[in-house]
Amino acid sequence: IGDAGVTALSQGIAEHTALTYLSLASTSFGANGATALGEALKTNTVLITLDLGNDVFGDNGDVGLALGLQVNHSLQRLILVRNNIGDIGVTAIAQALQLNQKLSNLDLGANSFAVGGAIALAQTLQVNKSLQKLYLYAENIGDNGAIAFAQALKVNTVLQRLDLTT
Repeated sequence: IGDAGVTALSQGIAEHTALTYLSLASTSFGANGATALGEALKTNTVLITLDLGNDVFGDNGDVGLALGLQVNHSLQRLILVRNNIGDIGVTAIAQALQLNQKLSNLDLGANSFAVGGAIALAQTLQVNKSLQKLYLYAENIGDNGAIAFAQALKVNTVLQRLDLTT
């Protein structure tokens, strides 16, 4: 499924009232499809799990997706494994999570962000009160990223699972 197919699906799920799980993992859509999904998230009120693993839409797609995540009040689990997301995309997601207080499970493992993205996520943990599980395995966050998470954990009382496996 490419950008055109994902865009069409996005229009369908925008107002759908029953679909709670959508997996588009390992398809071939890009930034335009991810942005269309972000638009759908702005109005969808029932989707609980969105699996976009192995889609490789990168930072531009994540910025569009993050815009929808900011205002979505139903999504609880977002899987973005192996999408070539760098610091820009992760920072956009982190900023969205400062406003989104519903998402409880975020998997960003095996992407391409580093210290900058890790610090942005750690700062978000200081204000976000819903994220319980955060998977960042196979990322190069370094000592500074680990220190940022240590500081965030001093004030965050909600996070239950943090995976920083390299």
